[in-house]
Amino acid sequence: SEAMPAWDASQGVCVPPGAALPASWAPSTELQKKLANISIAGNLSSAAEAAARGAYSELVDFIGRAGMVETLGGDALEAIINGAFAGSNMPDIQTHALAEGTDILLELAAPYLDPQQDSREVGKCSELQDGDLATLVSYALYIKQQAPHNATVDFALERLEKATNLALVACGTLQELLGFEPSSRLGTPPVSAEDAANMFGMGMQGVDLIGLLANPRLQVPSGTLDYVADFWNYLSRHLLILEGELLRCDGAHRARSLGRVCGPPSPVRLHRGERRADA
Repeated sequence: SEAMPAWDASQGVCVPPGAALPASWAPSTELQKKLANISIAGNLSSAAEAAARGAYSELVDFIGRAGMVETLGGDALEAIINGAFAGSNMPDIQTHALAEGTDILLELAAPYLDPQQDSREVGKCSELQDGDLATLVSYALYIKQQAPHNATVDFALERLEKATNLALVACGTLQELLGFEPSSRLGTPPVSAEDAANMFGMGMQGVDLIGLLANPRLQVPSGTLDYVADFWNYLSRHLLILEGELLRCDGAHRARSLGRVCGPPSPVRLHRGERRADA
């Protein structure tokens, strides 16, 4: 393939210039013409806020459809809470997102809130590996900290923390929680489309781990913080697949081919924390 243009080191991150992206990612000729004729808003801040409000409104309508929260699970909660994150300069959006997030949280956490719940039915390691428990406990803490006091949220957080600690005990070690041996995985550069998809799952899992680490009442396995730091460093040194080749960035922010043609990535949908079948 053609040589990649040099990275702009002033960006501070490893981002390919537009000309270096695969042709299949470029907008159609017709769309490029339309984009060229779009005038830039006089007040970009106002335009950006209007766009954010429109996007949030569409999101609320979508998630509000019958059965959508059950279908999306923790993704529904995360999407709405992102509105609270992004709405720090739009107090009405933030207030609405926290209220909506509370309703979604309590709906998803219902299995953990039954006082008669048999402890043997909750707190399995798989609830952290493949389920929404990490998302629920992390956002329950966020809602408690950011929203007006709600006794039901307090109770939900307490139950979720208890279930999470039981699940962490069931996992036992960081390796079991992750589903792979971290030093081995991070010691090997990704060389296939499967590895690239795996990196996405690891990224989502890493976000969950940060959420667990942020709660001092959760007993995360020894080495979790070091692993997250090592993984983020790993990501800074490797890119995903572009135009059939796996690329990585060196310290000069230049793209280098690893010299292996991996073929186009297969369509893969990974949920937060999902692991490879052969892990």
